[in-house]
Amino acid sequence: MSSLAHSEIYQVLARRKPDDELQVIGSVHAPTRELAMLYAAWTYDEETWAELQVVRRGSLRPVAFAVGSQAAVEKGAAS
Repeated sequence: MSSLAHSEIYQVLARRKPDDELQVIGSVHAPTRELAMLYAAWTYDEETWAELQVVRRGSLRPVAFAVGSQAAVEKGAAS
């Protein structure tokens, strides 16, 4: 069985300078957050980053901005 079968996708966010906004620069597959951090550092080492962050893709939640979307926001918070 492939090691990817036991891994999750982590989004990698970075900022070049401390005052820059965080931006998504890619993703890595890893079985743990600690390994995702290591993979991100190795994979995206072409720049000198002020900060690198990883977030499990499954932890991301959509934000509804449509008028009358409070129910959608509450439904998303409940899941």
